[in-house]
Amino acid sequence: MPIHLEPSVETSLHNIVQATVTVLAVINPVICGTIFSRLTSKFASTQKRWVAIRVALAILIVLIASALIGLKALSIFGISLDVVRIVGGMIVAYMGFDMLRVIRRSAKRRQRMRTLLLQTRSLRSSCSLPDQVRPALL
Repeated sequence: MPIHLEPSVETSLHNIVQATVTVLAVINPVICGTIFSRLTSKFASTQKRWVAIRVALAILIVLIASALIGLKALSIFGISLDVVRIVGGMIVAYMGFDMLRVIRRSAKRRQRMRTLLLQTRSLRSSCSLPDQVRPALL
């Protein structure tokens, strides 16, 4: 059963900019650079450069392969590009909401820690134990 793919994707400046922004948003080069810097902090300058080149080439190969055979692979499984866009948007939205939950959780955790610290200080000040025992209450 032959697969017929019509080249219906028109390349315009809008599509190129949209694809570039999407790839940059997903890859997040600032965070990746920080991770790379931390992982290679003990490497010599030439070793860092060599590793960076190898990583960049591997990423380039994956992106080119995805661009060349991505639509064909999706059509084999009967998945349209619109479905991929919708699901991708849902995944990005979920990740955003998950980040918001982490911020709220960490704020609640900080508030609980402050309350616990205040209670501990209050307990220490009201306690009439010898000075040698008081630090153990922290």
